[in-house]
Amino acid sequence: MEGRPRAAEPVSLRAVALPAEHGGWGLLAEPLVLGLALAPSLAGAGIAAACLGAFLLHHPSKLVLADLRRGARYPRTGLAIRVAVAYAVVAAGGIVLAAVFARGPFWAPLALAAPLAALQLAYDARNASRQLTPELVGAVALAAGAPAILLASAWTPLAAAVVWGLLAARAVGSIIYIRARLRRDRGLGASVAP
Repeated sequence: MEGRPRAAEPVSLRAVALPAEHGGWGLLAEPLVLGLALAPSLAGAGIAAACLGAFLLHHPSKLVLADLRRGARYPRTGLAIRVAVAYAVVAAGGIVLAAVFARGPFWAPLALAAPLAALQLAYDARNASRQLTPELVGAVALAAGAPAILLASAWTPLAAAVVWGLLAARAVGSIIYIRARLRRDRGLGASVAP
C-alpha cells in the first residue's frame, strides 16, 4: 500500500468557520450586549448581526489570505471562500436592516473601526496576529458596535463616543494585563512599558 496516494482528509467546517481565539468572543459580545441593553431596537439588532458577521468573516478571510500568500490552493481554501461569502451576506443584511430602521446616522463608528479591522487583517495575512498592535486595534474595532447601536437609536454622538472610549479602554487594559500575566506564568519577563 506504500505506492498508493493518500486520500485527502476532509476539511472541518468548524475549523474554517469559527475562530479559535476565545477572547475575541467576549470582546465582541460585551459592546453588542451593552448597546442593545441601553438602546434596544431593530436597527441595533441589525448592527449586532452586521458586527457578528464581520467578526466571523475575519477567520475564513485570514485563511484565504494565508493560502494566497503561500501561492497555494488547499481543500480548505474553497470552503473558506464560501464561508466568507456567507458571513459577508449576514453582515450586509444586518447593515440593510439597520439602515431601514435607524432613527439616526450610525455610520461614523463603523467607518472609524474599518481601518483598524483592516490593519488587524493585514497582520493576520502575515501570520503576525499575536503581536500587541493587531490585538489592540482589533479590540478597539470590536468596541465600535456599541456606539453604532446607540447612534441608530438617536443617542448623541458625545454619549456614543464616551461609551466607545470606555469599552475600548477596558479592552486595551485587559489585553495588556492578560499578555503580561501569560508571559509571567511562562517564566518570561513582562515589559512594564505597556
